[in-house]
Parts: sequence; C-alpha cells; structure tokens
Amino acid sequence: MPVEEVAGTISELMAEGKILHWGLSEAGEGEIRRAHAVCPLTAIQNRFSMMARWHEALFPVLEELGIGYVAFSPMANGLLTCAYGRSAAEGFDAATDYRASMPQFKQEAYEKNDALFEFLHRIAAEHGVTTGQISLAWMLGKRPWIIPIPGTSRPERMRENLAAAASGEENGRELLRSPAGRVPRSFSPSARLVGVTRREEPSGAHMEFEQLRQLDAIARTGTISAAASALHTSQPSVSRSMRALERELGCELFERTRNHVELNEAGRLALRHARAILAEERRMRDAFSELTRTGRTILISSVAPAPVWRLTERVTECLPGTILTSELVDDEREVERRLFDRSADLAVTRRPMGLPNVSCTPLMVENLFVYAPADDELAGRTSVSFAELDGRTFIMNSEVGFWGDIVRGAMPNARFIEQRDATVLSQMIRSSDLLGFVTDVAEWRDGDERRVRIPIQDADAHATFYVVALLDAPRAVLDIVEELRR
Repeated sequence: MPVEEVAGTISELMAEGKILHWGLSEAGEGEIRRAHAVCPLTAIQNRFSMMARWHEALFPVLEELGIGYVAFSPMANGLLTCAYGRSAAEGFDAATDYRASMPQFKQEAYEKNDALFEFLHRIAAEHGVTTGQISLAWMLGKRPWIIPIPGTSRPERMRENLAAAASGEENGRELLRSPAGRVPRSFSPSARLVGVTRREEPSGAHMEFEQLRQLDAIARTGTISAAASALHTSQPSVSRSMRALERELGCELFERTRNHVELNEAGRLALRHARAILAEERRMRDAFSELTRTGRTILISSVAPAPVWRLTERVTECLPGTILTSELVDDEREVERRLFDRSADLAVTRRPMGLPNVSCTPLMVENLFVYAPADDELAGRTSVSFAELDGRTFIMNSEVGFWGDIVRGAMPNARFIEQRDATVLSQMIRSSDLLGFVTDVAEWRDGDERRVRIPIQDADAHATFYVVALLDAPRAVLDIVEELRR
C-alpha cells in the first residue's frame, strides 16, 4: 500500500480525535517526505547504534521536518555491552534467540573488532561507567531529539540504563567533542564506531563563568542539588563541573561527607574571587547593553501568542526604540530551557518561577470562550462548562497552542475539525453552524454579528501568564520586567 494512503487514513483518524501522533519504522528519506507531506510525522523508529550508523544520512531531513528519531537496538543487540565472548553465537538457542544467526556475534567478527571492544572498555574505565552506558551516552550526545530504547529483562540493567540517561547527553557531547582517541574508519562494517572519542582533561586554565555561577549557587543554597535546581540543570552536571574546577585550581574546594558539602578555606577564597569576577562580568554586560540599548532586538520565547501581543504593546508604549521578536513554543519546559541557555532573552510561561536567579512578574490573564451561532441553544447562556460541551463538534485552529491540549483533554468525546490557515478558518466559521473557540485577547479578526461569545466557567479555561528574565540579563531586558511591575 502506498505510504500516502496510510498517511491519509491516519490524518482522518487524527481529525476524529482517535490518534494523537504517528510515525514510521525502518523508513528512508523518500518514504518519510511523502508521508510527512500528507500527515506530519512525529517520529521514525529505525535501527541505530555505534555499529549501525547508515541512517545518520537522515539526520538533516529529520531536522528540516521537525521529526524525532526513536533508535531501536541502541547497543547492537547487546554486543556493545561487551557481556558476550568470542563464541557467543554458539551459546544462543537458535530456536528462540535470533542472535544465533547474527554475523556480529560470530568468532571471526570478534577477531576483527577486538580493537573496538578494547577501546570501549578503556573509555568506560576512564569515566567509571559500563560500556553499555558509554553506548547510550554516545547516542544521547548525537542529537537532542534521538531517543534510544534499549531492551532489558533485569532490574539492574534498567537502573544502569537510567543512570546513563541521567547524564548521558552531556557526557555524549563530551565524547563527541574531544579530538583524541578517534576510531579509524577502516574497521569492519559490522563494528562502525566512528566518532566515539576519549575525554581529555584540559591541559591549561579553561575556567568558565558557568562554573563560577555554580560555585556561587552552592554557597547560597547550601547543597549541590539545590544549586542545580536553582540553575535549572542536573546535580551530576554541577558535581562534574566542580570536580573540573578543583582540578584546574589544583586543590579541593569542599569538605565532603556522605550527604553534605561545605566550602573549605580554599573554597571560600575561590568564592570571593568568583563573585568579584561575576560582578565585573555583570558591569561589562550592563555597559554594552547601554551602548546598544537603542534599537536592541530582544527575543521572547512564549507558550502562547496573546501575551506576546500584550507585551509588545506595553514595551512599544513605554520603551520606544526597543525591538521585540518572538517564537511560539508549545512545551513549557522548552520555553524555560531556552531562557536558561540564553537562546531567549525573556520567557512567557503559564506558571510562576520562584528560582533565586530569575525575576518573574505576572503579565495578564486570558479567558477562553465558546464562539457559537446566535441561534444555537447555548446562545442565551451566561456561561457554560466543558462537561456540557463534550460531544459537540468544533472548528479549531490547529496552531492554537496549549489551548488545544486543554479542550481536547477536557472534552474527550468532542470532535475537532482543525485548520492551520487563518483565512480558511475564518471562512469555515462564517459558513457553518459549528462551534468554535475565541479568547478575550485573541478574537477573530473579522467579527461576525451572527455569532456570540459564551464564557467557559472551568478553571482550565483561564490562563495566567508570567514574564521571566534572568537576574543577570542585559539592562534592556530587565527594564522591561521593571516596567511591567509598575
């Protein structure tokens, strides 16, 4: 069956609310593009590991189309765990274990790949982890949208895999960045391990501002885990960073016990210098912010479009010369991540953020309404609930963001006809007697006297938005937050 027909059927099922996401398995570029053109794919599931890398050619395509990659057999059917010997294939039951026929488990394959296994053992020993964890870390470091699905039948292996996932992305990037210890491309095709590298410790001083911020956060919060939470990162990442700082300075900075860390004399000295350096950095940022204040472009990452419109109105009125640009991101966590990695200057979220290194202030409340024909049975109501609306058919903008998730979750028996194009959507609303949605901020551009707005009384139909900025953001960014508080 042509993949276009499959995609068309999936699209119909999605419109009926029976399917939320879909993907393809063992798909190539042509098949992916044809299917995606009919019904956008969420993910593909293909084989991928250090020893099976032929699908890397798809990475640019997946990035272009915004498709995720679910990698099966990420440890080459267990081979990359190095748990099997030269004659492993002979020990598999051919009737129940298909690995008995796989060439990579044959003795001759082991002989060709001895150097690879030795290399894996060496890298694992240097990092104090298993070869299986190295394999997963390597994959997690390749792309942020790759999700490995290792199989296991033992609880201890599950815990091992979870430990790799907790810190694997960062460790994987470290492995991929290092120029040392690369595996030659001349190895057997059954053992492609290209690009896996040994992490080298810096030979000179490579102290980073982030390390100083982490040291300061530990001193302020009292623990590494609390510091990690305040900085929106992981505890293992901060621990590794502090170990690296100690190696660079040539002395320990903490008194460590089983459940506690405390700055020692050297740590307190480092802290004084760190805070002085960070203060100077802040002064430099402020100076350059002031220099470029006029005409500065500030990027806003937001979970919804309406608060950006409101924010733009306020900034244009009160801070002339400031230019705002925005990006709409459905995932709340992704919005926060972009703020903390400084790819966005401001974040607009639906939940307040009480971290010590951010400034958070309320912006606005947006309320959801049903947009109903004037002759509909609901037209005379002063309010309505999701329960009363469940089972009806609605026309809805497919890019309505989090509001779409809310109404789908609140009305599981409702049917949604979605349209991306705003002009087509407006025409559909005008020419039908179906219900729609509108808010008190984002109304239809062309009002229709034949329709009425009815408030939805459920708590989920009311969203409060907050503007969040880092405390060490440029002065022009903090001016916006201060203006909102007035």
